[in-house]
Amino acid sequence: MKVEEVYKWFGNLTYLEQHKLTDKYFNSVNPSRLAEKQVLEIYIEEKVNDVVLDGVMVELPIKKVEVNFNGDLLAEIEIQNNTLKVLRAVNGGGYKVDCEKVSVTEK
Repeated sequence: MKVEEVYKWFGNLTYLEQHKLTDKYFNSVNPSRLAEKQVLEIYIEEKVNDVVLDGVMVELPIKKVEVNFNGDLLAEIEIQNNTLKVLRAVNGGGYKVDCEKVSVTEK
């Protein structure tokens, strides 16, 4: 992207949006006093944040939860990148459920 396009992007922001960004990255610098390098830094940081927020370049942390289905089934489930995996499960009689036969379907 050309420097002129970056300035155009920054210039298309409202004055309050510009101030919010300069507060975020440069501790309350007046937007009209930013150097070319500073505007480029803001642009790069914001675009990287956009990519990260869209789920690209990010691997979400693994989360483990225990689900108790009213005593009929107890399951430990792992969630990673919005994917569920049943780690272990026990039915109400205390018998192990074969996790290899458990299917998770997205609806």
